[in-house]
Amino acid sequence: MRKLCRAGIFFKTIPRLGQGCKILIVSRSRPSRILLALLILFLLYVSGVVVRHLYGIMVVVDNESGEVLREVAVKVVAKGKRYPLPDLEPGQTRRVFVKPVGESAIDLEFTGSKNLRHTEMLAGYVEDGYCGKATATVYPSRVESRDDTFGIIYWKSWLDFVW
Repeated sequence: MRKLCRAGIFFKTIPRLGQGCKILIVSRSRPSRILLALLILFLLYVSGVVVRHLYGIMVVVDNESGEVLREVAVKVVAKGKRYPLPDLEPGQTRRVFVKPVGESAIDLEFTGSKNLRHTEMLAGYVEDGYCGKATATVYPSRVESRDDTFGIIYWKSWLDFVW
């Protein structure tokens, strides 16, 4: 027996599976297929927001200095941990996901060609559960940093894993 619900989606009871077992049969009508496709896309997007939240803050380091950056690390200052990165050749970009602990900040540390140790602040205030993106571009005479708004929910979803 088939029963039609309002969205044009059929539910069919299968006797062999038991009285209460039903399977979903999608109608062949165009509006119900579009509605189902939109629902699936929305669920994929929301799952991406949830998964992205679990990764914390993405830090992207871009070397435009023309020299090799050695002993590169991203550090969550105060109670957090240090995330080492491999040496960055000129023109290379690396990214790492960091988890803030309590009230803290995020710093970029590296050693330049003259064996000088540099420490640059990327984010001045972050907390547990924050997610977002901070980008540091190292030039010959300065480090330029940008950060997206940090917060509990970061709406870029799966796109942050791809780009």
